[in-house]
Amino acid sequence: MTLPQLIAVACGDDNGNLATVEIDEESIARCQRSANYIDRAVLTAAELSKNAAVDSEIDYKQLIYGVNTGFGNNKDKPVKSYEEACLLSENLIYSHLAAVGDPFPTEIVRATMVIRLRAFVEGRSGVRPELLYLLRDMLNSCVHPLIPSQGSLGSSGDLCQLAHLAAVMIGGGKAWHNPDYPKNGESKKSLMKGIDALSSAGLTIPPIPENLKKTGNREIHLAPKEGLALTNGATVSAAIMALSVFDSSILLKTANIIGSFALQSLGGFSRAFDAKVHKARPYSGQSSVAKDINSYIYGSNLVNAAAKGHHQQDEYSIRAIPQVHGAALNALEHTKRLIEIELNSATDNPLIFIEDDDEPELKFNDTVVSDWETYSAANFHGEPVGLAADYLKIAIAELGSISERRMQLLLDPKNNRGMPANLSTGKGGLDSGMMLYQYTAASLVSENKVICHPSSVDSIPTSANIEDHNAMSTTAVRYLRKVLQNVTKVLGAELLVALQALELRISGDYPLTSHSGSEIDGNFILNPVAKGVHNLIRQGTKKFAAIKFISTDADFYEHPPGEAIELAAEYIHKGLVLLEAEKNIS
Repeated sequence: MTLPQLIAVACGDDNGNLATVEIDEESIARCQRSANYIDRAVLTAAELSKNAAVDSEIDYKQLIYGVNTGFGNNKDKPVKSYEEACLLSENLIYSHLAAVGDPFPTEIVRATMVIRLRAFVEGRSGVRPELLYLLRDMLNSCVHPLIPSQGSLGSSGDLCQLAHLAAVMIGGGKAWHNPDYPKNGESKKSLMKGIDALSSAGLTIPPIPENLKKTGNREIHLAPKEGLALTNGATVSAAIMALSVFDSSILLKTANIIGSFALQSLGGFSRAFDAKVHKARPYSGQSSVAKDINSYIYGSNLVNAAAKGHHQQDEYSIRAIPQVHGAALNALEHTKRLIEIELNSATDNPLIFIEDDDEPELKFNDTVVSDWETYSAANFHGEPVGLAADYLKIAIAELGSISERRMQLLLDPKNNRGMPANLSTGKGGLDSGMMLYQYTAASLVSENKVICHPSSVDSIPTSANIEDHNAMSTTAVRYLRKVLQNVTKVLGAELLVALQALELRISGDYPLTSHSGSEIDGNFILNPVAKGVHNLIRQGTKKFAAIKFISTDADFYEHPPGEAIELAAEYIHKGLVLLEAEKNIS
């Protein structure tokens, strides 16, 4: 599964159409084979344990962790019958419904569902095809479980949050049935019990396992190991990470565009973006960003205009765009490679490796340690995702940090090379202009400094120290998502400030000046990229309102700055600024 395919299932396209999920027959066959293997193991062990008077007489080579044993600190306690092994699966789901906090947005829930489904098709999890079909049908019918956002340690995967997904699959929990998603955004329908949401979509919970004989008054819908398979894996972490990588790709490119507008409005130097400079320090991200900037400033007669006044070089926030944005791009490419691995991995525990059913024994140095080819390991551990998320959130935060500095340059009459204070064309003292845009950006940048503390360096042991190192990957990706939201708003503020500066510059009313104070003549115009984005923002679209030029503070009466920043952030997040810029590259 590729990242674009995941996005197509989780978020849909620009027209509100979701990709359909299908499962190939080879995957179904693999899953059935591993499910049969688990059934065989449980039934064999159950038959042998009938003759054991006490647990000490049980042949422990017949036991498989979490299948016919307890969990965590109960790992050495046998579950003797097939019926109890099935009950164990469902008990795990209900006992783990411990997540708290606001529910995750629908796109995260859908991404979680498809990643879990992708893990199962490896045939290493021991789940029946019925569970795969139900997950597929829930996605295609838009049944979305309520999954609270807090409570996971990222090891043994996102246990409590995946339990909230699994509960709906057996008729418990809560969910929405929202067949209009994503055309109408989040579900407007009432939250339902899991069984009612499935019924609303015409779906049924899995049938009772064939080998199940009796379970008292309870009707059990999970076979042995299926509860563990449904809840293991850092799947929520991976889902948020994958969506964040996609959003970061758009954000970073857009940051280059907005940075090019600041460069132009200041009449800045293009030499800092020359390919020769970046060949001398050949980081791929740095060279890529410099190439982008050159394409976005092509045709601009504002670039290098300050050189006429013997101005030698620009401030770091302009001159070092390739180095700072490029380092963020390097981090993004690294995390993208990691998440592509995670999307296509078997991540629960234990894993089943059966190449030949006639040779089920697991040996070590010729000693049989298990009668079954099942491996208890730790592919559920969220460390790879958590570390990558911490790296990426720091990198993205730096895009916001340097953006705020560029904004301050444009607003400060001591540094903006001839433009009015706060880019206001009103009366000094009476009109504040765009001053508070930088205040808001500074607040968001400061908030990022706090939440960028690496979550993955923390670990609190659980389960009586059996699970003694936890990844905290879910916290890392939740904070990554928050950093992305903050930086998108910072860049939204810079976009509006930079467009205002460009308009003032091309008006001819505010001549470009050098550091020495001399005015630099020029009939300045917007180049194609700047003109295209300017028209997009000022004219709006069918879905997004226009954001007007600010002449005096009276313009804020109907259009407060905060609302304008939020709207500009939406333009950026939806990829509209990037699309318009790329369309106008010469």
